[in-house]
Amino acid sequence: MHISLFKDCYLIALYSFYIRIHKISIFKFYNGYHFIMKFTNCIFYFLAIFLLMTIYNFAELEKGEINNGQDFTKPLPRLVVCCKYQDISEFSRAQTFTLRADKPFNLNEHWVVSTRVDLPYTDIRIKKLVGYRYTILSPKKHERGLSDLSFQALFITPTYGKWTFAFGLKLCFPTAQGKNLGSGKYQMLPTFSFKYDLKNWINGAWCALLVRQDFDIGGARSRRSINQTCLEPIFNFDLPYNWFVTLAPKIRYNWKHRTWFVPFDIQIGKMLTEKMVLSLEYKKRLVDNFPVFRQEIELRLGYFF
Repeated sequence: MHISLFKDCYLIALYSFYIRIHKISIFKFYNGYHFIMKFTNCIFYFLAIFLLMTIYNFAELEKGEINNGQDFTKPLPRLVVCCKYQDISEFSRAQTFTLRADKPFNLNEHWVVSTRVDLPYTDIRIKKLVGYRYTILSPKKHERGLSDLSFQALFITPTYGKWTFAFGLKLCFPTAQGKNLGSGKYQMLPTFSFKYDLKNWINGAWCALLVRQDFDIGGARSRRSINQTCLEPIFNFDLPYNWFVTLAPKIRYNWKHRTWFVPFDIQIGKMLTEKMVLSLEYKKRLVDNFPVFRQEIELRLGYFF
């Protein structure tokens, strides 16, 4: 069979998968049977995409691996510009511009510590009730300014066969210039993760699980306390011509209210040059007993140095 046929089938399957996900996201979850049936259909489409991607990968993947920065166990020094749009709820929208800096340090021949600093600037629009209708506030009343600064350090172990482990800490500081721009709390997020290499099955493929426990350790007493667990399964596939696809839904559990937030997440990117990568990430809520956002799209441009 020709490669073009695999490519066409892959695009058709990917579009069908998006339609299924979209139907789930707008479906009311009080009907458990229909939810299970729709979720099962999504799994079927995902497996079909995975199979076609595997065949296409073996048929056309270029020789040699290129580090595109997706693998957290192989960090690179880089600067990243992130532009994100969030549909938070029917009452609010947000646009965030983030400057990110990554810098790894070699502790010895085997151990590496990877550091990251995020500096976000957010513009949030909030609706107010006028009679029975909601209208957007005038631009002068939009909240905009710096959001919460964060710093992360991950210690990466040597590779044991196909396994690599990482552990560390992320800290968030209440530097937001407005009440709706940040949490108002100092946050500590202990982190543990592991990665399993799938390159013997598919070149450039790997899977991982990242676990964080998010809790506040101080800040404004008037702001809500934070106690959440974040589970992030990650599946990465390198495609021909320096393209890649990453599935990494950040599943959250709120211990205070005993509620879940489960999104759909897909990121597609390409190495433009040896030192520049461009990616687009799309997220959409599936289970929102613990509301975080309705949908989100983020464009990233990274430069390695």
